[in-house]
Parts: sequence; structure tokens; C-alpha cells
Amino acid sequence: MADAAYAPLKLESEPKAADIQILEERIDDFNVRETGISDGKRFGLFLRETEGAVIGGAEGWTWGGVCYIRHLFVPAEARGLGNGSRLMEQIEAEARLRHCEQMLVETHDFQAPDFYLRRGFAIIATIEAYPRGHRRFTLVKRLNG
Repeated sequence: MADAAYAPLKLESEPKAADIQILEERIDDFNVRETGISDGKRFGLFLRETEGAVIGGAEGWTWGGVCYIRHLFVPAEARGLGNGSRLMEQIEAEARLRHCEQMLVETHDFQAPDFYLRRGFAIIATIEAYPRGHRRFTLVKRLNG
């Protein structure tokens, strides 16, 4: 990297997906070099309208025995119909196939902590005032056997 010490900085309010992808790839490469664990693999599972448009779903990755759910969303009109449970069942099944020992997710108090707690997750960390007036939780579920 030529002149990396003097690389210009530019704050971007709407960064390009391709630029974020570069950061993710470089972090992944660094993590593999540092840990020697190279089994990282993404997953995506989507709820679609009959025309094929995405209306909800989940995405994340597995790496080093952990399944991380980065995003999970079910639209209001599709809630209470078992869609969230179906998503979680398939994610957990895939995590087990990938030999994960635990699942990890983060959510806010106004989102779905009870949804995860009912599925065997436990809150292991809470961040107060994130955002102001609310809390953010980190939850984990051990996958035994």
C-alpha cells in the first residue's frame, strides 16, 4: 500500500456496498491469518413474495464454531404466523450441519429479545442507552450435540 500512512480520509454518509465489501473481505482475511480458522461461510434465508421479491429473512455467517445472525427481519403482516420460527429452525439446522457449538445474535429491547429467549437464547450482555432510552442485548444459544 503506497503511502498508506498518508491516505486521505473522507467521511461518507452513504458508503457504497462494494466499499463495505472490501472492508469485510480484508477483515475476514486478517482473521483467518491470525486464528488459522478458515471455515467461514455466509448464509442467507429469505421470505419472498410470490413474484420473488424479498420481504424478509435472515443473513449472517458461521466461523470457528459460531453461527452469527447479523440480520433477521419478518414484516409486520407476516409476524405471528410462524415465519420467524421457521427462519430460526432452518438457521439452527444449518449451524449444526456446519458444526457450530453456539449461535449469537444482537437485538434491541424494542425489537425481539423475547423471541430469542423463547428459543433458548440467553442474554450475555446489555448496553444501556443504545439508542437513547433503550437497550441493546447480545444473546447466545449453546448447541449441544
